[in-house]
Amino acid sequence: MDLLNGNIIAGLRNGMIFEKRQKEDPRLIASSHYNGEAWALCVVDNDHVITACDDNLIIMYDINTMRPVRGGVISSKDPKAGKEYEKIDAAKLKRKGHTNYPSTSSPLNYNKQSRAIVASKKLNHLVIANNAGKISVRSLDDFEKKLQTIKDPKYYCEVMKYSPCEKFLAIGSHDMTTYVYEIDAEGKYALYCTFKKHSSYVSAIDWAADSQSIRTHAGDHATLYFDIQSKEFDPHGHETEKDKIWASSTMKHGDDRKGITPPGEDLTHVNGVVCSKDNSVMFTSDDFGLVNAFHYPNPQISDSRSFCGHSEHVASLAITPDQKRMFTLGGEDKSLIQWKISGLSGQQE
Repeated sequence: MDLLNGNIIAGLRNGMIFEKRQKEDPRLIASSHYNGEAWALCVVDNDHVITACDDNLIIMYDINTMRPVRGGVISSKDPKAGKEYEKIDAAKLKRKGHTNYPSTSSPLNYNKQSRAIVASKKLNHLVIANNAGKISVRSLDDFEKKLQTIKDPKYYCEVMKYSPCEKFLAIGSHDMTTYVYEIDAEGKYALYCTFKKHSSYVSAIDWAADSQSIRTHAGDHATLYFDIQSKEFDPHGHETEKDKIWASSTMKHGDDRKGITPPGEDLTHVNGVVCSKDNSVMFTSDDFGLVNAFHYPNPQISDSRSFCGHSEHVASLAITPDQKRMFTLGGEDKSLIQWKISGLSGQQE
């Protein structure tokens, strides 16, 4: 805290900084995450980005001023005594020794932590997944206004993605299942189908540009393909994927990205992957705390560049629609960093 000419500026333990001038109400001038790990990152448009963390905070930032413009909490509820989060029998899911919740240094209950968020301006929805497996659909204008609750996933979810047509939402869970929801004209979500072909947690989802198929990546390092219309697994997806136009490219492993993992590192080293719209550059975030840029396709470590900024592993990254900026979120350092991108053919003026 500092005092000058009767004006006060104060930094709080929860990452907020307030300014109090004489005869004026306190003004929030900065806000950040402060506890646990930060993984949940969503670029809303060219002007706003949203983050969530294990500290029960949801924060929307103005990209141009990097100041908070909206906020909320993941949950205001505490579990009843003795009902904290009953463990699901791992044997029933054929996964021995697995715990239902992510490791974290946060002292808060798991329903007040999050590893995945996604937003739709068209629907005016913000969807947030807490670490107890519950999904909350909220108003993008008011993060405290809850519109619907989804309870199908048995474990926590670390990836959610709307289809390009925004009539579907795909959610990848640590119960090894991908849940696809159909969204009606009134904005209600109904379970459309589930895909259960992975032998480990689902960590990445890509939609085809026509919203007719998805591909998913999991902790077993396999990429699988599914047809949305037939609601079936596509065993020939690897053969036909080059014939499809993908709305995103976030798979962490594959024949077209073998070179993004450094020699000697295991396949969990890369935490996030995004590709530019012109498919010329692939960006990754990793456990070294680095943000890496590769020529694409056929990325190679020997022909890449790495950038420092985070002090710990970089959990997530996302690019703005105009392709001019990229945001990275540090897991343990809980820092949101903005990077300027230039030289891409897909950039908008």
